Amino acid sequence: MQRLTPILILLLIVGESLWMETGFRVLPTLILRDIPSSLLYPALTQNPGNIPATLDTSQGIFSFLSYTQGAFATVTKVSSYKCGQLVSEIFREVQIYLLSNCLVSTTPDVYNTSPDMTPAPPVETFTLLAGDTFFYSFTASDFELLPVAAGGTPQVITVEAMGMELGLGDTSYTTGCLVPPCAVLSNPTPFSSPQQLTESLTWPTSCAHAGFYNGCLQYQRNFQFIFRMDDNFCPAHGISIKSLNVFVTGPEVYAVGNSLAVSYPGVSIQWYLNGVPIPGATDTIYTPLQNGIYTVVATTSSGCSMLSNPVNRVLSGQQEIVSNESSFTIFPNPGMTNGVVNVMLRNVPTGSNLIRIYDVTGRLAKQFPIVINNENEHLMLQLDDLKKGIYNISINGKAGMLEQNLMLN
Repeated sequence: MQRLTPILILLLIVGESLWMETGFRVLPTLILRDIPSSLLYPALTQNPGNIPATLDTSQGIFSFLSYTQGAFATVTKVSSYKCGQLVSEIFREVQIYLLSNCLVSTTPDVYNTSPDMTPAPPVETFTLLAGDTFFYSFTASDFELLPVAAGGTPQVITVEAMGMELGLGDTSYTTGCLVPPCAVLSNPTPFSSPQQLTESLTWPTSCAHAGFYNGCLQYQRNFQFIFRMDDNFCPAHGISIKSLNVFVTGPEVYAVGNSLAVSYPGVSIQWYLNGVPIPGATDTIYTPLQNGIYTVVATTSSGCSMLSNPVNRVLSGQQEIVSNESSFTIFPNPGMTNGVVNVMLRNVPTGSNLIRIYDVTGRLAKQFPIVINNENEHLMLQLDDLKKGIYNISINGKAGMLEQNLMLN
């Protein structure tokens, strides 16, 4: 996990909207909890023009508008999950001081504003197939002048970039990032220019950017690039943020008549039903013979594996089968001690859940707090501290508790 500064101090201007990216980079799942509305400031009782703080829980972004000068603070808790299991938590405090003397002109009063961005949305989301190259370019501009007392010259914009996939010095495709190939910038940051600047990002993705992450085989991984633009106005800079969320996916399974197909060149294919390999199903097209969840694992010549999207198939003429019942499959079963067990969920409610593992005496041997993002999801459980024997695995489903037995050899 990226190292985070636990306390950050910002100087801002009264009357300017705050849009603040908390800077959290936790994979694969970002979970944030909002704070009680009674504690939200700036309040309307302080100034009817104030807009209290709100939190975008999917992005980790605080935003508010304040006409009240003073000191404010935000505290964010982030929980990190590995393969659906809670592995760490962290708090970050950001202190914000709002000033009222950031005037560009006093005849009439004109306040400094933060740099403008083109494209304008502060948060943009993109989805790529592993192997595609991602290109992105934006322009930041600020044509306001510094106060006459500070020289009255054009303001200078400085851009800084953050992201675990940026290469060394923002210029290397091979080193410095979490998973090579790395992303590079046309202008390594920090990069400054008077009044206007343009920055471009290029990122050639590969199989390594999808598939396994920390031992967890998944269909899609999310990467984030954050750009911060500051002007040089004194005593408080105008600040703008651009956040790019890039999802890199494995092969896509789609329907062709009664069959399922996958298109991804240069890989070997293995079809799965409910998480179990289908013997001999290694072609790009497969015709289902049973109801269930079908997926594909595509493997490159170098051994990199990618998981496809899950497709729930109910065969014609068998519609009386209730396809929305919750269930889960364990494989391999029997499994091995000090190994990994795969759990394929089917129609299990999304949100927080708990996997419990009991031994033959009924004693709780292990439990995994999990967060389920999709009703059909593939989890991997590390069982290296369990001994040989028979275990019962349970999880809450739509209609109650779901149970399966597991043997460890």
